[in-house]
Amino acid sequence: MASLFGKYYFLEEFLLEKQLPCLFNDPVPIFSSISAGQNDPRPKVKDFVDNVVDVWSESEFRRHLRISKTMYSHLLNEFRDPLKKINHGGYIPIPPKDQLYIFIWYLANLDSQREIALLFGVSEWFVHTCIKNVAEILSARVKQYISWPSYERQRHISEGFETNTTFPGIVGVMDGTHIRIVNCPGGQQDYINRKGFASIQAQLIVDDKLMINDVNVGWPGSTHDARVLRNSGIFYYAENNGKILQNHYIIADGAYPLKWWLMTPFRDNGRLNNAQRRYNRIFSSARQCVERAIGHLKGRFRRLQNLHVGSVTHMCNLVISACILHNMCIICDDYIDDFIDMTQAEDINQYPNVFQNAADGTNIRDRLVAIL
Repeated sequence: MASLFGKYYFLEEFLLEKQLPCLFNDPVPIFSSISAGQNDPRPKVKDFVDNVVDVWSESEFRRHLRISKTMYSHLLNEFRDPLKKINHGGYIPIPPKDQLYIFIWYLANLDSQREIALLFGVSEWFVHTCIKNVAEILSARVKQYISWPSYERQRHISEGFETNTTFPGIVGVMDGTHIRIVNCPGGQQDYINRKGFASIQAQLIVDDKLMINDVNVGWPGSTHDARVLRNSGIFYYAENNGKILQNHYIIADGAYPLKWWLMTPFRDNGRLNNAQRRYNRIFSSARQCVERAIGHLKGRFRRLQNLHVGSVTHMCNLVISACILHNMCIICDDYIDDFIDMTQAEDINQYPNVFQNAADGTNIRDRLVAIL
């Protein structure tokens, strides 16, 4: 019995560390087995969802899950049916709301799967399987929640940018961000970026409202940003005169080459004239939206700050799922500013452009300099 109570006190300390209430004065009732008929001696919190999460205040709910109660209800209504179809193999089915709570908790925090299993009264195996399955459900619906805007929508985006920054013609702002991973998949050193840690790259294009309209994720951390772009769908369509409205363009930092559809800043070599410096200042102001979007994505869904996952496919599904949830939070205006962490928008590789600028891109940039 002594060992049982030792485990209880460990669990009680864990709950206190997370600033969560201990559910019972008597330690014995908190112990529950993972499924009927199984003898699992490990202590777990019993009825954590019903007795704690569901009765949290709005502020407490947001503090732990980093979304509002309204946002959670919206997500549950959106994904309840596919979650019902998941068979996790246990004798007792886990309700969709509990599956979604586990997944959101995992994305919102950096707790281990062992800690999450203790909280939700399930096995570590279940937590792993739940996270994997829910990520697959969300990422399979990526086209429903992340899509390139129509020409009409591009005109509205351009008007929004011009109103906010005076920079005309912008339909999206592109940047890459690194998702830190614990180990290099397959031991491949290509995943080590210039800062010396393992990562995968996520290339994002966002609009003036911080909506992610294109995502390309999975390239090893050492890959040049321009190479990621050249192997993406948006590059193929843009180069073949599709997807991007004529006389409009995406903007990005100096790691990318100039194209008729892609504008970049002037490299400051100390010899820029006043018009070029003004162009760079306005350009930098317009680019802030992608930095804020990355700060929101990784500030709200903190799991993206450090993925402890072995499979590249699973990594990509988690990142895409977080991007989908990011967009849904933007659409619902779910306390966006509260979760933006600008320290997460750091440019890791800081590569210079290694590809030749296109002549038509240079001409368009010169015309922009003249009118700004």
